[in-house]
Amino acid sequence: MERQHIEAYLNRGWDDKEADLGRFWAQRKAEMSVGEIFGLLDDLRVQAQRLHPDWPSEAERQADLATHIRVSEALRSVRLDRRR
Repeated sequence: MERQHIEAYLNRGWDDKEADLGRFWAQRKAEMSVGEIFGLLDDLRVQAQRLHPDWPSEAERQADLATHIRVSEALRSVRLDRRR
């Protein structure tokens, strides 16, 4: 690989690429079904477990459960105004 190719790669419009990627995912998420979203999430979980077979640890599971309980309780405490 030549120096000019490396410099061209480093100097390309990374901000534009990041903005393009953001627009792509915003549109993609708007078009995805619930099933597709869960499939994507499961793919991410499988990949994470390939990289870290011991993930999630018991401590991480307990912390996650505690967060879910706290959020659930907070949501239940919200008074819904059904007059709308």
